[in-house]
Amino acid sequence: MIAKRIPARTNGHGFGGLARYIVDANGQARPDTWTRTADYILDTAHGGAKVSGVRVTNCGTDDAALATAAVLVTQARYEKRPGRKSAASRSYHLVISFPPGERPGADVLRAVEDRLVESIGYGEHQRISAVHNDTDHLHIHVAINKVHPRTLRNVEPYYDKARLMETCAALELRYGLTRTNHGKLDASSRMNAGAAALEAHTGRESLTRWIRENARTALLDALKAGDWQAIHAAAARYGLTLKPHGAGMAIVDDASGVGIKASAVDRALSSKGLLAHLGAFQPKAEQAAPAQNRYRATPARKYSDTSALWTAFQRQRDEALAARGTTRHTHADEHAVYVTELRRWYREKAAHLKVRTDLNRAEKRDAWKALFAERAADFARERERYAAQRKQASSAMPMPTWPGFLAKAAANGDSAAAVALQRRQRKAAATRNEVPAGNAATRAATPATNHNGTGGEKRPTPPTVPHKPRRGR
Repeated sequence: MIAKRIPARTNGHGFGGLARYIVDANGQARPDTWTRTADYILDTAHGGAKVSGVRVTNCGTDDAALATAAVLVTQARYEKRPGRKSAASRSYHLVISFPPGERPGADVLRAVEDRLVESIGYGEHQRISAVHNDTDHLHIHVAINKVHPRTLRNVEPYYDKARLMETCAALELRYGLTRTNHGKLDASSRMNAGAAALEAHTGRESLTRWIRENARTALLDALKAGDWQAIHAAAARYGLTLKPHGAGMAIVDDASGVGIKASAVDRALSSKGLLAHLGAFQPKAEQAAPAQNRYRATPARKYSDTSALWTAFQRQRDEALAARGTTRHTHADEHAVYVTELRRWYREKAAHLKVRTDLNRAEKRDAWKALFAERAADFARERERYAAQRKQASSAMPMPTWPGFLAKAAANGDSAAAVALQRRQRKAAATRNEVPAGNAATRAATPATNHNGTGGEKRPTPPTVPHKPRRGR
């Protein structure tokens, strides 16, 4: 289980936009514009959407829209109170995700949410949560109002990452959940959240882990030489490049272009540490020795009998990516053609209005306003349709994952996949520290459902030029 904070978007729509996304409602950020009720959101029997459960806490109502309105009222009271206001966001977005195939019961999910929220000091705050099942790993989105409903203080939790890690480990033990490597609190052995999430959900070895296990020693030895070219040469032997990025230093894989913070490999490789030992940064020389070893994103848990399976998985994933790309390109071309035709049609309509002499000044002003409003509505409608089409395409063509590929191959009689899957399960079971048998009952899995598309909504038809009056055409 992984619990992490999602940073607030600088161009977001506050708590209203966050809550709308979490409960998968249609409309704008204001809850009074939402057109999808909780009954429809949870209508799994008739093709409901990605949300399988919505929960409202400390809001005085069970309705997500009314709860969002109550949160916005609390935040408005905070804005109106006298005194200095914090520039920090008013909302906290928490995501709790479980490994593929693990689906705890509703009681366990509620207990996990309550304990994690309490661990970062938000137990009395208003919040809305929803269980999403649109991917192969169950996850909970929690939107928390950082403004306390009584004190009206905008509470910012400190060391929330460490508290969430510690609480996740305790909850996994208490409820018999699959243990996840949450790392240690010391920077030398801790995996960052992004790398841990990649390995937990895809089964692929992260670049961070690969560099730590393969290139870290060489980089630290080169650092002792006290020369930038020595450390550049050491990185090049592993197909890596060391370069400044923002205010820090990054290690980039030359083949894929993927980069990580150098400090994630070792604190000695931080920008501050490198500059202190080597002086001002010097780029690597033009000539570099060919790489002796490269990162290939192999399975995070390597076994001698999975190489052929991994090759087949990579081929299947590449085919899925190509199919999704083809569909997206087709949709993008249709969208571009439609937008071009719509713009041309409005230009001609504007030109016709410009030369009309049967309207006085006031009538022409009203006609221009109506035309601009109609144009804005048409383009907004097309943007929403195109976004929904892209979202539906992604849901209809999910990317295969390594654990899921193994499970499917094992079900089809592949003995190597079955052995690899059993090894994964045994290792997961071995990490559980004598979980009491009584807790097994609380882990009853919820029915696995697969919801593709956008629920009961009709699939958008291919874009065509709207049939509108076309003067002078």
